[in-house]
This record gives sequence, C-alpha cells and structure tokens, in this order.
Amino acid sequence: VAGLSHFDAGLVLLRGHLVDAVSTPCVGVGTDRCVSRYGRRKIWHLMGVAAAGVALPFVFRLPFDLLAAQRELKLGYYLICVSAFQMGWAAQQTTHLALVPELSADQDERVVLNSLRYAASILSTMAVYVVAWVLLKSGGGTEDFSAAGSSSSGAWQQPTGSTFSTLALLVTGAGMLTSLTFHCGLTETRA
Repeated sequence: VAGLSHFDAGLVLLRGHLVDAVSTPCVGVGTDRCVSRYGRRKIWHLMGVAAAGVALPFVFRLPFDLLAAQRELKLGYYLICVSAFQMGWAAQQTTHLALVPELSADQDERVVLNSLRYAASILSTMAVYVVAWVLLKSGGGTEDFSAAGSSSSGAWQQPTGSTFSTLALLVTGAGMLTSLTFHCGLTETRA
C-alpha cells in the first residue's frame, strides 16, 4: 500500500526492533531514577502513551503524497515514525511491568495482576484482528484478490491506505481510552 520495497520494509522493521532493544533498558533505568509527584512509573507511561499515540496513526496514514516521493524521503519518514512508536511502546510496557511489584507485596496478587495484564493483551490483540477482518471484508478497495475458484460473493477486496488508516485510528483511540482509565484509576505509591 505504501510502495516500499521489500528491502526497505525490512529495514524499517529492523530499525524498530533495534530502537526497542535500546529503549527498553533505558526506560527501566530512567523510571528507577525518576522523581515525580505524578509517580515515577506513571509519568514515563504517560510519555510513552503520547509518543505511541501520535506515531502509530502516522505509520498508517501518509500526511502528504509519499507514494510519489523519492525512496530516501519515504524511507526516512517510516524510520522516524516507527522509531517514535517503538520508544513509546517500550515506555508503556516497561512501566506496566515495573509497577506490578510496587502494587502488591503478596506474590499471589502479583501473579494475578500479571495474568490479568497478559489476558487483556491477548483479548486486545484478538479484537484488533476482528476489526481488521471486518474492515478488509467490507471492501477496503476495489480489486478482488480471492482465491481461484471461490465464489465472488465472499471475495476479499484489495485493501487501500484508508483501510489501514481507519484501523490505526480505531486502535489508537481504544488505546488512549484504556490508558486514560489506567491513569485515572491507579495511584502510584511514592518510592
């Protein structure tokens, strides 16, 4: 949809993983040393939500016509957006995991908290797949790419950029709502 070559798409993914690998320990050290009236973990989580919430829609929605842009401009755009998203994602995940031992001294409660966190992660991933399936099935484009011999009534449509933009905006909105609930509902004890 974006017109990246296979090699460039691989570079973008590699860069994202490298940024995540560097960001995660940096966030861990940063949250351990942070002093904030809002909470040393929650302030980092909030910054991560902001970074990921701004970056994710830009990964799937081109702010200008990048399809006709030079390779370097297009590649640079995606490298920046994916890097910003990965830094925000690392901040969110690291702070969630670091909060669990601070919320409870009881080992059984910690197991329950981690289990609930993991279950919510699985359910939200499944919800994204269902929404993506609905968007793709509803005709995100006009070109039929169904398997040979299948009926045209159940044919899938070639997705367009707007299909993925819609998905990214829905996911970002849901993430922002759950993050708002997290920030309003949790009081972090001062270390």
